[in-house]
Formats: sequence, C-alpha cells, structure tokens
Amino acid sequence: MPMFASSIAIRIPWMKLYRGVSVLDAPTKDGSFTAKPDSFGGYVFNFMPYQGVLLGSTGLDSEIDVERLGAPKGADQCYGVRVFWVAYSAQLDDWSIIGWYLDARVYKYPQTADANSGRKLPDGSIAKFQIKAEMSVCDLFKESMRFPYLNNERLAWEGNFLYPSSKSGPDNWEYNVLKLVQDRRLGRSSQYYETIR
Repeated sequence: MPMFASSIAIRIPWMKLYRGVSVLDAPTKDGSFTAKPDSFGGYVFNFMPYQGVLLGSTGLDSEIDVERLGAPKGADQCYGVRVFWVAYSAQLDDWSIIGWYLDARVYKYPQTADANSGRKLPDGSIAKFQIKAEMSVCDLFKESMRFPYLNNERLAWEGNFLYPSSKSGPDNWEYNVLKLVQDRRLGRSSQYYETIR
C-alpha cells in the first residue's frame, strides 16, 4: 500500500462534537446556521466512530484531486494523507483548525457508507464520505482550544479545499500546521481534545 504523506485542508461548518446534530450542537457558518435544522451535510458525523474508524465528509459532492495529493495518474484514491478540518468561528471571527485525521485514505469521489453506520440524513439517506481513518490517528480540539493557526488571507483556497503548497519553510502552510501537530500530539493531553467515542 503506497504512503504519500501529503496534506489537504478542508473547510466545513463549525460544530462542537461532529457526532450528529442535536439541539445543543448544530452546524454554523459565518456565525449563523448553515441551513434549516432539518438540512445538513455528512460533515456532522466526521468524528462519530464506526467500527474503529472515522468517516469524513466535505458535505459536498465535489471531487478531491487525489493526484495532487500524490496518487498515480488516473487513481481514484490515495493513502497516508494528513487531513486538516477547518471551520469558521464567529467568536474569533476567523477560520480555525478544529481537528485532523493524520493517516487517512482519501477518495476522489464520495463513497457510500454502511446503512447501519448511523450516518442518517434528514431525507432518510445515508451520508456519504470521502475520507477514512483509524480513530487512533484522529483528534478533535475542544472548542476552547481552537485557534486560527492558518493565515487564510494568504492561502490559495480552491473552494473548500487547500491543497499542498509549493512554497518552502514558514511560508508553507503544511510546515506551520505540522509544527502544531507535533506540539499538540506530544503527550496527547486531554486538555486539548474531545474524547472520540
């Protein structure tokens, strides 16, 4: 199985736990609800475990350019990708990294989840996913520990995706985020993270 160790950042609406929608935890964007309470995307389940893994959704039907993540030409998936989830905080008035999957399989196209995965959408369908990772390599920051680590004004976002940068050193967004990963995962202190269960 090839390992590419590339990175992608993906913007999704803000939530506390990403284990489904509840009265106390509904998705927001730009400080307001993203949609009616009965309408939301698969991202609301991004940190809800299923059989030891997390299934990540962008909430869109967009293709992910896996070749830019190191996959061979014509491939429909790649492995060993670091996925950083980014959401807008109305309180901070900025975009923050809310969590990550550090060794993920990324699919070019949305995949169908098992019917018993618990990822049920308001229309009765099962939310699809595009990223898959073992729970042990995933972290979700507590709301009080989410900060704007990315200088979004200088980044070349393509829709909701931020692909690897050609810049080097501190000007490379991956470089800066990986420094954060090394710091935060050292000792895996419970002060930073929600318990994924």
